[in-house]
Amino acid sequence: EAVAKWKHLTGNIDLYKKQLTAATTLASGYVAVLADKIERSEYLKEELNSPTILVADAQSGEILVERNSNVVRPIASLTKMLTAAVFLDNNPGWKKIITMLKSDDTIPAKIYVKTGDKISTRDLFFATLLHSANNAAKALARSTGLTDAQFVRQMNIKAKKLGMENTKFTEPTGLSDGNVSTAADYLKLSQNLLKNDIFLQATTLKKYTLSLKRGKKTIKIAVANSNKILDSPFTITGSKTGYTTEAGRCLMIRAKNKDN
Repeated sequence: EAVAKWKHLTGNIDLYKKQLTAATTLASGYVAVLADKIERSEYLKEELNSPTILVADAQSGEILVERNSNVVRPIASLTKMLTAAVFLDNNPGWKKIITMLKSDDTIPAKIYVKTGDKISTRDLFFATLLHSANNAAKALARSTGLTDAQFVRQMNIKAKKLGMENTKFTEPTGLSDGNVSTAADYLKLSQNLLKNDIFLQATTLKKYTLSLKRGKKTIKIAVANSNKILDSPFTITGSKTGYTTEAGRCLMIRAKNKDN
């Protein structure tokens, strides 16, 4: 009596329909469709075309989805998270008033202020993170009393303290492609900074109203969060966007569903 041999069939999985399928043209009395190990992340990655991806469980730290997470790339305005962190290390006070300078002005993302306008460090902090305003980031760094070189040096020192071994900064806005990191490094930064309530608030509000002095006038400016994903079914508990031609579109986000 001949002994039957199993033949391996190439199959497909549809996570949405929850179907595992295989096809054969061979006649057989038995067909078994089995999957002894399914890496869900490999199928989820097919839906994402980003060259670098890192998704981790916020509580356990377990890596769920990964692609090229140790590749060094420009990070655009994701830079501003560390700019804000160095500001907090050298915070001159939330109510300190800063005069906007011509040298602060930059494009494309900015708050529409004029040279000579006076604004508090608190408003600059929120404009830097929530609206990703480049002129706010420059003024925020300047408010610490550090020179440009000193501030950037502290950014790099802090990055190393956080274990970001493949990260380097050259300026505080993210406009330079000399600001580089990896997804693995940026996870360390995010895990650390999002423990701070002020970071949570400044990166998750949908809108914020700035108040500035222009001569004797008080002017209110409403700014919107740069992250459109805030309008989603999930509860967003931290986010930062970034974009330059060199970096492409960048996103850090922490979210939870109804089951936490």
